[in-house]
Amino acid sequence: VVAVVDTGIDYNHPALKENIWVNLAEQNGQPGIDDDGNGYVDDIYGVDFISGKATPLDDEGHGSHVSGTIAGRLPADDFYGVAPRARLMAVKTHNTKGEGSKASVVKGILYAADNGARVLNCSWGGAPEAGEYDQMLFDAIAYANKKGAVLIASAGNEADNNDTGMHFPSNYDLPGIISVASSTSTDTRSYFSNYGSRTVDLAAPGSNIWSVAAGGKSYVYLSGTSMASPHVSGAAALLASTPAGRSMSPAQIRETLMNNVEKLQEWSNRVISGGRLDVSFIGR
Repeated sequence: VVAVVDTGIDYNHPALKENIWVNLAEQNGQPGIDDDGNGYVDDIYGVDFISGKATPLDDEGHGSHVSGTIAGRLPADDFYGVAPRARLMAVKTHNTKGEGSKASVVKGILYAADNGARVLNCSWGGAPEAGEYDQMLFDAIAYANKKGAVLIASAGNEADNNDTGMHFPSNYDLPGIISVASSTSTDTRSYFSNYGSRTVDLAAPGSNIWSVAAGGKSYVYLSGTSMASPHVSGAAALLASTPAGRSMSPAQIRETLMNNVEKLQEWSNRVISGGRLDVSFIGR
């Protein structure tokens, strides 16, 4: 299960609807009742932490695009995500403007961890105000790591060196976070991508990525480290589904993905691993 901690998911889109995580206790339970006792009523597909309702439908588009890259699947359109058999949990923490609060993202991360997500995709982040260190967010991610969930975080789109700046959650020093920069189709750094030889783990494709558009049956090209992170989330889901990966800790998943990148000169001094995501080793 991959939790998409974002603007929600268009769980009616034909390329996503077959891979949406379902809370069976709530689906088969009584309407208006918290059947599974997890504190949320009728959270069949996840929770909207913006409105407080159990309808985490994407009204912005960002979360659906991310979801398509992770686990989209529609043979009729010849569209497949990285892990087309993974399940997508809709954890809506950002509004129609793509803005989220500390409270919404912390609650979302805790919900995902408590409800069985093995991978959390967090295609968002930024510099805290006045250098403030956000202990609540750090603690929530540490909790998710202890529950066995690895968190994939985008490195940011300011073309900055994260070694000398502050970008969170990607910069948190936790073994279960993977920080992702964006690469182009020719394996160069995307012009917008943040980087950091001590703070960013690896690169993944993030320029002109074709994926799901919310609110219909269509697709769209988008660019950003937000588009790079879901490639790594898909890879983490694939790895976690293998016999060896099922017992891996979040730190071991991170280490394994980093140890198997394609080493590239372009990235030798820009990310810790010195390379771009390579999933060809998984399942060998």
